[in-house]
Amino acid sequence: MTKWKKDCFIIELKLLIDTWQKVILLKRFEIARTLYNTTLSYAVKQYTFMQKSKHYRKQLRCYQKAKKTNDSKELKQTAKELNNIRQSFGLSEYQLHARTICHSFKNN
Repeated sequence: MTKWKKDCFIIELKLLIDTWQKVILLKRFEIARTLYNTTLSYAVKQYTFMQKSKHYRKQLRCYQKAKKTNDSKELKQTAKELNNIRQSFGLSEYQLHARTICHSFKNN
C-alpha cells in the first residue's frame, strides 16, 4: 500500500527583530545546540557501554531466539529484562531529560 502524496508548501518570511532580540535568540539557539550535543554524546557513550555488556548481549540473543520461535511468554519476559538493562544504563527518555536538566542548570 502506498502513501498518499500530498503537496507541501513552505513559506519563508524574514523575521523583523531588533538587535537585542537577535542577541537573545542566538544565545538561546547556542544553549539548545549545546544541550542537544551533550545529551547525544552521553547517550551514544552509554549505548556503547550497554552493547559491550555481556548481560545485554545474552538477553538480546534470548530475545531474538524467542522472536524466531514465536514464544510470546519468553518474548515478553526478555523484552522486560532488556528494558531494565536500558534503564540501568540511563537510556530511557526520562533519564536523559533529567540528566540534561540537572547537568546543565546545577550551577544556576
